[in-house]
Amino acid sequence: MGLVLRDLLGYVTTLQEARRVLGANYVKVDGRIRRDYQYPVGAMDVIELVPTGELFRVLPDPVKFLRVIQIQGEEANVKLRRVENKTSMKGGKVQLNFNDGTNVVVDDAKDYGTLGSVLFSLREGKILDYIPVKPGNYALIFRGSNAGRHGVLKSIIQTMRRREAIVSINSEGIEYRTVLDHVLMIGRDSPLVRVN
Repeated sequence: MGLVLRDLLGYVTTLQEARRVLGANYVKVDGRIRRDYQYPVGAMDVIELVPTGELFRVLPDPVKFLRVIQIQGEEANVKLRRVENKTSMKGGKVQLNFNDGTNVVVDDAKDYGTLGSVLFSLREGKILDYIPVKPGNYALIFRGSNAGRHGVLKSIIQTMRRREAIVSINSEGIEYRTVLDHVLMIGRDSPLVRVN
Protein backbone atom coordinates (compact mmCIF):
# COMPACT_ATOMS: atom_id res chain seq x y z
CA MET A 1 0.00 0.00 0.00
CA GLY A 2 2.87 2.34 0.76
CA LEU A 3 4.32 1.83 -2.72
CA VAL A 4 0.96 2.61 -4.31
CA LEU A 5 0.73 5.92 -2.42
CA ARG A 6 4.31 6.83 -3.30
CA ASP A 7 4.92 5.45 -6.78
CA LEU A 8 1.53 5.22 -8.47
CA LEU A 9 -0.50 8.00 -6.88
CA GLY A 10 2.36 10.37 -6.02
CA TYR A 11 0.70 11.65 -2.83
CA VAL A 12 3.79 11.04 -0.69
CA THR A 13 7.50 11.13 -1.48
CA THR A 14 8.84 8.60 1.05
CA LEU A 15 7.61 5.42 2.68
CA GLN A 16 7.84 7.15 6.06
CA GLU A 17 5.26 9.69 4.86
CA ALA A 18 3.12 6.82 3.54
CA ARG A 19 3.21 5.17 6.98
CA ARG A 20 2.03 8.42 8.59
CA VAL A 21 -0.84 8.80 6.11
CA LEU A 22 -1.92 5.20 6.62
CA GLY A 23 -1.57 5.50 10.40
CA ALA A 24 -3.94 8.48 10.36
CA ASN A 25 -6.69 6.27 8.83
CA TYR A 26 -6.72 8.26 5.58
CA VAL A 27 -6.80 5.29 3.16
CA LYS A 28 -9.47 2.68 2.52
CA VAL A 29 -9.03 -0.41 0.34
CA ASP A 30 -12.27 -2.08 -0.77
CA GLY A 31 -14.21 -0.01 1.76
CA ARG A 32 -12.07 -0.87 4.81
CA ILE A 33 -9.48 1.32 6.47
CA ARG A 34 -5.98 -0.13 6.02
CA ARG A 35 -3.11 0.97 8.24
CA ASP A 36 -0.34 -1.43 7.19
CA TYR A 37 2.04 0.09 4.64
CA GLN A 38 2.89 -3.44 3.47
CA TYR A 39 -0.76 -4.36 2.82
CA PRO A 40 -0.87 -6.08 -0.60
CA VAL A 41 -2.86 -4.24 -3.24
CA GLY A 42 -3.80 -6.09 -6.43
CA ALA A 43 -5.88 -5.99 -9.59
CA MET A 44 -9.41 -4.57 -9.25
CA ASP A 45 -8.89 -3.23 -5.70
CA VAL A 46 -10.69 0.05 -4.96
CA ILE A 47 -8.65 2.66 -3.10
CA GLU A 48 -10.32 5.62 -1.40
CA LEU A 49 -8.46 8.62 -0.02
CA VAL A 50 -10.74 9.66 2.84
CA PRO A 51 -9.79 13.38 3.25
CA THR A 52 -10.22 14.22 -0.44
CA GLY A 53 -12.88 11.62 -1.31
CA GLU A 54 -10.92 10.52 -4.38
CA LEU A 55 -11.53 6.98 -5.62
CA PHE A 56 -9.16 4.82 -7.67
CA ARG A 57 -9.19 1.30 -9.13
CA VAL A 58 -5.95 -0.68 -9.40
CA LEU A 59 -5.44 -2.37 -12.78
CA PRO A 60 -2.66 -4.46 -14.29
CA ASP A 61 -0.37 -2.71 -16.77
CA PRO A 62 1.85 -4.26 -19.46
CA VAL A 63 4.71 -1.82 -18.74
CA LYS A 64 4.53 -0.71 -15.09
CA PHE A 65 2.99 -3.91 -13.61
CA LEU A 66 0.18 -1.92 -11.92
CA ARG A 67 -1.59 1.36 -12.66
CA VAL A 68 -4.47 3.27 -11.10
CA ILE A 69 -7.42 4.96 -12.76
CA GLN A 70 -9.75 7.44 -11.13
CA ILE A 71 -13.36 6.25 -10.79
CA GLN A 72 -16.59 7.88 -9.72
CA GLY A 73 -19.57 7.11 -7.47
CA GLU A 74 -21.29 3.76 -7.81
CA GLU A 75 -18.38 2.11 -9.62
CA ALA A 76 -16.41 2.29 -6.36
CA ASN A 77 -18.99 0.05 -4.68
CA VAL A 78 -18.40 -2.95 -6.97
CA LYS A 79 -15.42 -5.19 -7.56
CA LEU A 80 -14.75 -8.09 -9.90
CA ARG A 81 -13.42 -11.20 -8.18
CA ARG A 82 -12.38 -14.48 -9.77
CA VAL A 83 -13.63 -17.77 -8.29
CA GLU A 84 -10.47 -19.76 -7.55
CA ASN A 85 -12.15 -22.81 -6.02
CA LYS A 86 -15.16 -24.02 -4.06
CA THR A 87 -15.23 -25.63 -0.61
CA SER A 88 -18.09 -27.80 0.70
CA MET A 89 -19.41 -26.90 4.14
CA LYS A 90 -21.85 -28.36 6.64
CA GLY A 91 -25.50 -28.11 5.78
CA GLY A 92 -24.96 -28.41 2.02
CA LYS A 93 -23.63 -24.88 1.67
CA VAL A 94 -20.61 -24.02 -0.45
CA GLN A 95 -17.91 -21.45 0.14
CA LEU A 96 -16.55 -19.63 -2.92
CA ASN A 97 -12.88 -18.70 -2.57
CA PHE A 98 -11.78 -15.66 -4.57
CA ASN A 99 -8.45 -14.54 -6.04
CA ASP A 100 -8.04 -11.69 -3.52
CA GLY A 101 -8.25 -14.04 -0.52
CA THR A 102 -11.86 -13.33 0.40
CA ASN A 103 -14.63 -15.92 0.67
CA VAL A 104 -18.41 -15.97 0.45
CA VAL A 105 -20.89 -18.69 1.44
CA VAL A 106 -23.64 -19.50 -1.09
CA ASP A 107 -26.54 -21.92 -1.01
CA ASP A 108 -26.27 -23.19 -4.58
CA ALA A 109 -22.79 -23.33 -6.13
CA LYS A 110 -23.96 -24.85 -9.42
CA ASP A 111 -24.34 -21.34 -10.80
CA TYR A 112 -20.66 -20.54 -10.19
CA GLY A 113 -17.78 -22.24 -12.00
CA THR A 114 -14.13 -21.98 -11.11
CA LEU A 115 -12.11 -19.32 -12.96
CA GLY A 116 -15.32 -17.41 -13.72
CA SER A 117 -15.79 -13.97 -12.18
CA VAL A 118 -18.39 -12.44 -9.91
CA LEU A 119 -19.41 -8.81 -9.69
CA PHE A 120 -19.35 -8.25 -5.93
CA SER A 121 -21.02 -5.40 -4.04
CA LEU A 122 -18.54 -4.06 -1.48
CA ARG A 123 -21.22 -2.13 0.38
CA GLU A 124 -23.77 -4.96 0.71
CA GLY A 125 -21.29 -7.85 0.75
CA LYS A 126 -23.15 -9.93 -1.82
CA ILE A 127 -22.77 -11.25 -5.36
CA LEU A 128 -24.56 -9.17 -8.00
CA ASP A 129 -23.65 -11.05 -11.20
CA TYR A 130 -21.59 -13.98 -12.51
CA ILE A 131 -19.51 -14.01 -15.72
CA PRO A 132 -18.51 -17.50 -16.91
CA VAL A 133 -15.37 -18.38 -18.85
CA LYS A 134 -16.63 -18.80 -22.40
CA PRO A 135 -15.79 -17.46 -25.86
CA GLY A 136 -17.49 -14.17 -26.64
CA ASN A 137 -17.17 -12.77 -23.11
CA TYR A 138 -14.87 -9.85 -22.31
CA ALA A 139 -11.62 -10.71 -20.52
CA LEU A 140 -8.62 -9.00 -18.91
CA ILE A 141 -5.15 -10.53 -18.71
CA PHE A 142 -3.94 -9.78 -15.19
CA ARG A 143 -0.69 -11.78 -15.03
CA GLY A 144 2.23 -12.50 -17.31
CA SER A 145 3.91 -10.47 -20.04
CA ASN A 146 0.58 -9.33 -21.53
CA ALA A 147 -0.88 -8.15 -18.21
CA GLY A 148 -3.27 -5.25 -18.72
CA ARG A 149 -4.42 -6.26 -22.20
CA HIS A 150 -8.18 -6.73 -22.50
CA GLY A 151 -10.60 -7.77 -25.20
CA VAL A 152 -13.02 -10.44 -26.34
CA LEU A 153 -12.15 -14.04 -25.50
CA LYS A 154 -12.04 -15.75 -28.91
CA SER A 155 -11.05 -19.34 -28.19
CA ILE A 156 -10.01 -21.79 -25.50
CA ILE A 157 -7.68 -24.66 -26.41
CA GLN A 158 -8.12 -27.34 -23.74
CA THR A 159 -5.10 -29.10 -22.24
CA MET A 160 -4.70 -31.78 -19.56
CA ARG A 161 -5.07 -29.18 -16.81
CA ARG A 162 -7.85 -26.62 -17.09
CA ARG A 163 -5.81 -23.73 -15.67
CA GLU A 164 -3.16 -24.29 -18.35
CA ALA A 165 -5.62 -24.11 -21.25
CA ILE A 166 -4.46 -21.71 -23.96
CA VAL A 167 -6.81 -18.77 -24.52
CA SER A 168 -6.86 -16.26 -27.33
CA ILE A 169 -8.00 -12.68 -26.64
CA ASN A 170 -8.68 -10.22 -29.45
CA SER A 171 -7.90 -6.63 -28.46
CA GLU A 172 -8.35 -3.94 -31.14
CA GLY A 173 -7.45 -6.34 -33.94
CA ILE A 174 -4.39 -7.78 -32.17
CA GLU A 175 -4.55 -11.32 -30.84
CA TYR A 176 -2.92 -12.15 -27.50
CA ARG A 177 -2.43 -15.70 -26.23
CA THR A 178 -1.93 -16.73 -22.63
CA VAL A 179 -2.93 -19.46 -20.21
CA LEU A 180 -6.41 -19.43 -18.67
CA ASP A 181 -4.93 -19.02 -15.19
CA HIS A 182 -3.82 -15.48 -16.16
CA VAL A 183 -7.27 -14.30 -17.29
CA LEU A 184 -10.03 -12.48 -15.39
CA MET A 185 -13.48 -12.34 -16.99
CA ILE A 186 -14.75 -8.74 -16.74
CA GLY A 187 -17.98 -8.69 -18.74
CA ARG A 188 -20.17 -10.24 -21.39
CA ASP A 189 -20.24 -7.84 -24.36
CA SER A 190 -18.28 -5.05 -22.72
CA PRO A 191 -16.51 -4.55 -19.36
CA LEU A 192 -18.72 -4.21 -16.28
CA VAL A 193 -16.17 -1.81 -14.76
CA ARG A 194 -13.93 0.79 -16.42
CA VAL A 195 -10.53 -0.56 -17.50
CA ASN A 196 -9.22 2.44 -19.50
